[in-house]
Amino acid sequence: MTVGKNNGHWEFERDLKPSENQGFVYLIINKDTTRAYIGKKKFFSITTLPALKGYKRKRKKYTEMPWRSYTGSSTELNEDIEKLGKDKFRFLVLAECKSQAELTYTETNLQHTMNVLTDVLPDNSRKYYNKAIGAIKFLPPTVVSEKTREKLRQAAYNLPKGTCSHCGFTCDIANLAKWHNDNCKDKPDENSNTSSR
Repeated sequence: MTVGKNNGHWEFERDLKPSENQGFVYLIINKDTTRAYIGKKKFFSITTLPALKGYKRKRKKYTEMPWRSYTGSSTELNEDIEKLGKDKFRFLVLAECKSQAELTYTETNLQHTMNVLTDVLPDNSRKYYNKAIGAIKFLPPTVVSEKTREKLRQAAYNLPKGTCSHCGFTCDIANLAKWHNDNCKDKPDENSNTSSR
């Protein structure tokens, strides 16, 4: 992959087109460790200005962002770039996007697909610098061993038993409290008993 003449440090198959697109999704890779970061960058920021005198419609001001030298929003990644040098990293554009919606979808879809929150390197360290997806800090599921699962099953099976005073059904006390006794469908309706007196 080559670097376009006007792309700054970003590698892409051609010059990026800020005049036609909202922004781009990128991949930054540490050449030595292969640790990476997936993110997005908009070409322009938009500021809403008051309407001109005699007009109701507010104005929008577009300011080009410093995207050509952008190094990602991850603090940890930028600390490594500062410490190791920019030449130790590759800056790759994965896709240009025409709208904000496409930009957000492409970024988050790639982050989920590439398992940026859970993948690890051979030394068991995290493969990606990403700590969130779409600005949301998801909590990856904890892997529970089969041995632990069996202990939990046995603990559930060994709960004390009880019998419902209304329907006579016998079960563990957790289900008894949830579905029987005061919550039993066979419990007499107190209102109907009162009205029949």
